[in-house]
Amino acid sequence: MATMISEVYDALLEAGAGEEKARRAAEVLADYDPRFNRVEGELVALNAVVKAGFTRLDPRIDKVEGSISNLRAIVAIVPTITLANLGLTGALFANLFH
Repeated sequence: MATMISEVYDALLEAGAGEEKARRAAEVLADYDPRFNRVEGELVALNAVVKAGFTRLDPRIDKVEGSISNLRAIVAIVPTITLANLGLTGALFANLFH
């Protein structure tokens, strides 16, 4: 005899289902329990893999964010230096040709 969920079987009988239909429905539902347990186990394993992946990515993301901050500082400084050089060059040429 296959495994069945007796509560489901009893409820179906009370609801007016025939014995064979109630038994078969209770057996079918019982067959899903191991499947759900397997899927739940796979989800737990997948969750662990995803968390481990993010744990490995976090330091890399921090490093990239630091690099971006450095690049922003450089991008802010370069125009200032360029303008200063242009001003000095202009002053130098003005003094040379004056």
